[in-house]
This record gives sequence, structure tokens and C-alpha cells, in this order.
Amino acid sequence: MPAALVPDLDYAFDPSSGAALLCGDPRFDGQLGGGTVFGETYFAEVYPGSGIRVAPGTRAPTWVRDNGDWCLKFDGTNDYVNLPIEAFPHAAFTLTMDVKPQVETNAPMVLFRHFAWTRGSLSLFIKDGRLVATWGDKDLKKTPVFETGLAVKSGVWQTVSVSWNFEAFVFSVDGRTKRVPWTGRAWGMRPSAFGGHDKAELGPGGGKPVYFKGLLRRLRIRHATSVLASAGRTFDVRDFGAKGDGVTLNTAAIQRAIDAAAKAGGGRVSVPAGRYLTGSLFLKSNVCFDIDAGAVVE
Repeated sequence: MPAALVPDLDYAFDPSSGAALLCGDPRFDGQLGGGTVFGETYFAEVYPGSGIRVAPGTRAPTWVRDNGDWCLKFDGTNDYVNLPIEAFPHAAFTLTMDVKPQVETNAPMVLFRHFAWTRGSLSLFIKDGRLVATWGDKDLKKTPVFETGLAVKSGVWQTVSVSWNFEAFVFSVDGRTKRVPWTGRAWGMRPSAFGGHDKAELGPGGGKPVYFKGLLRRLRIRHATSVLASAGRTFDVRDFGAKGDGVTLNTAAIQRAIDAAAKAGGGRVSVPAGRYLTGSLFLKSNVCFDIDAGAVVE
């Protein structure tokens, strides 16, 4: 398909749009809040009584400025942005968001859910300070949970993204990346939402989910993906001087591994089990940054 025909929904954060979040295509525009029932008019009409009830209140995040940028402020009680059916695809995708969460509880906090009155596919959470995802699989007997190990900090702006290409997920927080092979198919087409809802179904465990509290300044959904390939050599960060001891600052060592993979034409940078402290890292084309089981990069 020509790239120009692939929906790329980059929502504009402009308070002049009022209670809407516009993306340039009215079919996919978002709605701030949405009433006492989370869902979409289509489902309310076709399936009367369907939907997930939310707590009384405005349910709409408010427009505020942070460091000069317009963003949406969520109260953590019942605020959400409702996105219409097909805004989030039943196929390959790349979901990107800039968030500044305010984490005040140990319960999993909702970031995004492709899940209206019943399951769709991806649900994304912050749990115990880490990015966690679940998947509404076609096989109703299982709910896959993906513990990425990627730290999401409270009170700090971070870019969070998820890509899926029918073969693997790539989860990313500020350039730190976790690749997870996955070929399971989504359950169905559904409306989706940022910030809610709190239904326990398809949750990651650890208690009932809570609504997002904090700020959102970017939301983009692309109906395609370019998940990093795993082909080529593997570059173990320990071979470049990194230590997973929770004490050593590994920024330079890990960057050397990334640079070496890029110079070789691409490959897999492996972070084995351990706790690796690092500053900002700069990923490069054709480099897959894999955080192995038992590894934490922060």
C-alpha cells in the first residue's frame, strides 16, 4: 500500500478544539471524556446497555500549559480520551505518546486501552514503576502479560511507544527498548482510550487498574510499523564494559555497543540479566536493543 494511504493519526494538542482531540481526519478524531459510559455511539446503538460505567464527574481532562506546551491534565479519577472504532487498527501499529505521570499508588495505572465494552487488543499500564502490557488475544483462555522491565518515572516527561508487526512487539521508553516475539492475533475492532478505563479484565495483575493521573502532550497512532529486525550479529553490552551491578554508570559502555552494531550495518544489542544504570542513549538505524529477561535498564 502506498505510504500516503496508511493512516497516521498525529493528534493536535490545541485547546481551540475544545472537547475534541483532532488529527486531520474527522473519522478518527478523539473525544475528551464521553459521558457516564465508556464506549462509542456505534456500540451503544447496536448493543443497548453495553459499555463500562465510570465514576460521576466531568470525565474530560483539562487543557493546561507545561513549559509553554499545551497538554491535557488527567485527574486520576475518571478522566480519559475516547477514540473511535478503527482509530487503533486491528493490524500492525505504532503507538507513541509523551506522558508525565503522577504515580501515587501501587495499583497499575492505565496509559492506553484498545478495549471498550469488551476486548480489542493492546492495554498498556505503569505497574511498580515499569511499563507493562496485556493483549486481548483471540484465544479467550489466555491473557498474555508482557513485563518489559522499562522504567517509567513519576513527574518526568517521557516518550513511550509500542510497535507490533504481527511477529514481534517493540516497547520503548525514551530510547530504552524491549523486543518481544509475538504472533498472537487481536480479538477484534473496538474503540480505544487514553487514560482509562479501570475494568480489571485484561489487567496486568496487582489489583484493579486506576485511571491515568498526570499530563499528556502527544498521542500518535500509525497504522503500520517498522519493528527493528533482529538479524545480524549480537553485541553484548558487557563486552563493551557494561556492568549490571546496580552501581556502575554504563552510559558510555552501552553507547559503544550501539555504535558498534550500527557500524557493522545493524544487529542486536543484548542487555543480559542485571541492573544497569545509564543516562541518555542514542539508538541508530537497524539496531535492535534487547533487554533480556531479568535485566533492568534505568
